Amino acid sequence: MQHEQMGSHILQYCATMNQEPSPRKSSNKIFAQQFRYMTCFNLISNYMSWKRGEGKPPTLKALQETVSASPRHVADLIAALRDSGHVTAQRQATDRRSIYLIPSPKLLLEVARSPLSFLKISESIRPADRSLADLLVGNSDLLALWIARSIEEFKKLDIVFRPFPNVVQFSTRDAGYLILTAVIGSYYSKIHQDEPWHGDLAPENLAGRFGVSRQHVRNLFSEAKENGVFAVSSGQLSEISPALVDEFETWSVGQMAHYRLLAEEMRDLAETETISAHL
Repeated sequence: MQHEQMGSHILQYCATMNQEPSPRKSSNKIFAQQFRYMTCFNLISNYMSWKRGEGKPPTLKALQETVSASPRHVADLIAALRDSGHVTAQRQATDRRSIYLIPSPKLLLEVARSPLSFLKISESIRPADRSLADLLVGNSDLLALWIARSIEEFKKLDIVFRPFPNVVQFSTRDAGYLILTAVIGSYYSKIHQDEPWHGDLAPENLAGRFGVSRQHVRNLFSEAKENGVFAVSSGQLSEISPALVDEFETWSVGQMAHYRLLAEEMRDLAETETISAHL
């Protein structure tokens, strides 16, 4: 956290999360909310655990047992993921009633978008002998196992969400975390004025970027102001709590460390095991 370029690195991360060409809007509706995002983590974990001979078959029922939500909500999400091509439902030859949920490389890259961004920043601060991010992106099984190991560590000890109430609060809302990164990015862009940024915080801009309504963005901004977290006026960040800045910096560094350690584990595994190149 004391790295002299840390603010610039966090700005870089926020800029990456705010790059939202129109094809991503439909994906945001699926992934940019905590329940849906974490369900995908669990789906990938279930699949990799079974594939490595360590867990139950990756069925819808098995997934529903790992998620703190109603079975109907999980089933509806999986139906949407199947329709969008993010998940394949594979019927088993030995039991035609048994259907396994197989994550696609497309799903892996969507889920890993933020983790990979944090990993790349970590590597820019402390380069590895071989790019860990490139290693993961180039091998779907390694990428899936990296994601699975993340949720395994989270279940042992929640150092991901519990210490970061504001991050959690925003992530439970549609595109809330992405909107939070826009706010944080705007803050750092004023400090690092030589860094590129993606425009102001006008609700119509964020709504168009992330595929939500302008009223939804206004509601998030109103709640943030009422809670003393930040304030936006005429599309510009007018106030921000130092506690929020500290929280997001700590969150970011923790994410870098978490995913860097797991990526190094995947590198070591790749050197000792034969891992197929595709799911």
